[in-house]
Amino acid sequence: MIINRFRFVRNFFFRSPYLFKYEENHSIRSVLYRLCFTRCVKPNIKNVKAVSSVCSKFYSQVSLNSVEKTDGGKKFIEAENTFFHNVLEVNESYQNTIYKHNIKQLLGTDFNIDEEEFNNIINISDWSRLNTDDVVNNFLKVTVYSSENLNLTLSNDMFNELCLALIKVSNNLNDKQLLRCIQALKLWKPCDSVKSKNFLNLWKALDEMCNLCLVKGLWNHDTCLYVMDLWYALYLTRLSKFVYLGQKRLTRRVKSLKKHQLIQMLFYMNASRKVYAGINMFEVETLLQKYIPELSIDEIGIAAAGFFKTKSKMHSVSCMNLIIKRLIDEHNICNDITVTAILKLIRYSCKFELCGDVKLLISLFIPRLESAMLPFALHAVLTLTTCSIPHEDAVDKLVTNFISCSETARLKDMERLAFILVLYNYIPKSSPVLEVILKELDKPHRVEEIDFHKRCIVSLLCYLSLHQVYHERLIAHVLDQNWIIATYGKHPHPISRHLMMLDWNVQLEYPNRNLPSLTKRQRDYVTKKFSFYIPDLDVKKTSIYANHFVDTVKATEKILGGPEYYLLHYPLPHFGKSDIICCLDNNNQPVAIPKEMRNTPYFEDVLKPTSPGKWLCLVIGGRGMYPFNQQTPVGEFATKLRQLKIIGYKPVQIPYFRWLNVPEETFLNFVKEQIFSDS
Repeated sequence: MIINRFRFVRNFFFRSPYLFKYEENHSIRSVLYRLCFTRCVKPNIKNVKAVSSVCSKFYSQVSLNSVEKTDGGKKFIEAENTFFHNVLEVNESYQNTIYKHNIKQLLGTDFNIDEEEFNNIINISDWSRLNTDDVVNNFLKVTVYSSENLNLTLSNDMFNELCLALIKVSNNLNDKQLLRCIQALKLWKPCDSVKSKNFLNLWKALDEMCNLCLVKGLWNHDTCLYVMDLWYALYLTRLSKFVYLGQKRLTRRVKSLKKHQLIQMLFYMNASRKVYAGINMFEVETLLQKYIPELSIDEIGIAAAGFFKTKSKMHSVSCMNLIIKRLIDEHNICNDITVTAILKLIRYSCKFELCGDVKLLISLFIPRLESAMLPFALHAVLTLTTCSIPHEDAVDKLVTNFISCSETARLKDMERLAFILVLYNYIPKSSPVLEVILKELDKPHRVEEIDFHKRCIVSLLCYLSLHQVYHERLIAHVLDQNWIIATYGKHPHPISRHLMMLDWNVQLEYPNRNLPSLTKRQRDYVTKKFSFYIPDLDVKKTSIYANHFVDTVKATEKILGGPEYYLLHYPLPHFGKSDIICCLDNNNQPVAIPKEMRNTPYFEDVLKPTSPGKWLCLVIGGRGMYPFNQQTPVGEFATKLRQLKIIGYKPVQIPYFRWLNVPEETFLNFVKEQIFSDS
């Protein structure tokens, strides 16, 4: 059955002459072919994550757009979205496009009924005799009565016929009736899930009618935004097709959007976490830059959240400068939520030209870090890490803030904090922050959160392991094969880099604990997947790292006397970039690399020295491996240097600042000095 479905969709989908006429469209066809297969096979498998190995790029879109695989449009109400919606509600510019009225006030008293009339409506035997107006009026009457007198959801069996009748006449609804029916859904007691009987079919039917009005061009921009807000009020923004396709309608001519229309559209992009594929975000960015002087700082925060949550980087340095300067000017009056949203965008879109302004901006917020909301403090320090700007005082204040509210901190907050501590390679001596995190992970109320945020707990455990801190129970939990299969599927492709690194860290720095581990197949596959190729010495390079690596190899060969005296390999497979291995004897003379080491395949295991001597490992230190204007290694790079010592090498750093824009002879002398140094 799967094969038949696949063949049918394939034949239908790939008849486009454009896709076959030109050879350059081969890559497009191959991607669409895989997507076609993914869509066809998905309904027939229990674990949709297994399909991600076929076409991982589209997995998130497949999952997100599928109501059948989702328990609810929204499991909790986000404080950020609630705050930003309140900003829109109180702003006069949005009065005609925001739903903030009481539906009972809109309906008036025309739909108030007593128990007898309610029973008469519920007991109607043949709804087909009623016209559209009667069905809609009866639905509204039952809605008002149920909201005031009954504690029932729409999925109750007594409402089956009523909902079915409304669905059947939905194609005949006029605009007023359609909007009233959507508004009325807000009065009902929330169902357990968007898949709940009656509710699912009804809201999808109303959503389709909204789409039809959109396609026919019956609604202007303001009406579209108002209807989007109705779906937001029902917490169905992520699942509504109208909200998704409405973005297309609003951005046909981005330049024509008014200020309030642009900001409100970005709000729904933020709430839905997705952007219509055809939208040119650069045009949106250009229009936003034009409106920035007229916007409040909270409206700028809404726009920033829209870009960040849809993973759309802001490319214009001038636009980012305007936003940063507005935030600097109004830093004393900004709400923490607004600042956090803007900081997220700055961190996501930051470029080197902005680092000076970013440093000034964050310096203004440092006095607030101890008492501000934890997400605000986290993102302020994370913004500094983006520019590799070290600031121990900021980290100290962040840690103090976290310890004061650790019981209410999210798992994600702990994961981000651990990431910051790794990136700075800094633990405040006065605060037992890592011990506090470990204690929080052991508390009973964290069990459900840990089970729900599986990838987050893996990242947190990985960051803790980089500080040589291990939570045995949770490590055993996430490295258990049953958990791995349930989370990632049977194929090793979706396994995260953090799980792979955690597994290797346990083997190297926390051995003999009888903890489970990845299978050899899983470890080999994932290690290869996240590895970086060894640059070809004879091909012109296109990246700074490749040039740095090749220049170091050539310098090493010239110093040692030939290629037989060094080896390009991955001594620590979980660090994706290769290193240069060489050996010196007691007289500091180079020794040829043994055959058994040369013949060792990549990624099988750690590569330990196989003969006596002084074994060196030359490690390329890129920009992100050192703080700004400092020469102390941080982050995973510091861990790599530590673990190289464990397996028998003397790590030799070749940092970028001793190579970049340095004369060849000077660099050669530096490498020679590092190799033959006794320290």
